Amino acid sequence: MAYSDWGAYVWRNGKRMPNREDVAVFNEAEADLPSGVRIFANLARTRAPADDGRPTPWSEHSHHAVLGDGHLRLCAYKERAELWQDSLGEPYQLELHADDECVGGCAYHHRWVDGHAIFIASVDMQHIRLILELHQPDGTVWAAAAGYLFGAGHTDMALADGKLIEHPWWVRNAAG
Repeated sequence: MAYSDWGAYVWRNGKRMPNREDVAVFNEAEADLPSGVRIFANLARTRAPADDGRPTPWSEHSHHAVLGDGHLRLCAYKERAELWQDSLGEPYQLELHADDECVGGCAYHHRWVDGHAIFIASVDMQHIRLILELHQPDGTVWAAAAGYLFGAGHTDMALADGKLIEHPWWVRNAAG
């Protein structure tokens, strides 16, 4: 369920994965809740400070899209991409920098981390503002599109004819 009018759609190997939309980065406590309830459950859980009085870490807050099922996660929050790693039980965010410009003037990023290929494009395509793709070493391909007035709870306007979007590196059949 898109909240604050921001949202995303997530796919794993071409299959829609609604349980990876509007969830925390590594904590999957709300993943099985219905879409419309998930964000409110997360807000209730993260508003209270931790037992030691510190604020809840950002990785525990809902992100519109969470790609990956291992120690590395590529996420979308509004129109921002975030890359997270959790190798020792303490999640931390890795820095992302735009490498160059792609056709159409969108900021584009490609990077390899621990055998994972990461693709990020900031775009202005109707309601879509961010396109993500994560290729895991085992061959699993995660993809997401995030934007404003877009995502679960909004019309699937971008899914016409089974194609999400046409992009130089991201042409996937969203229908599977």
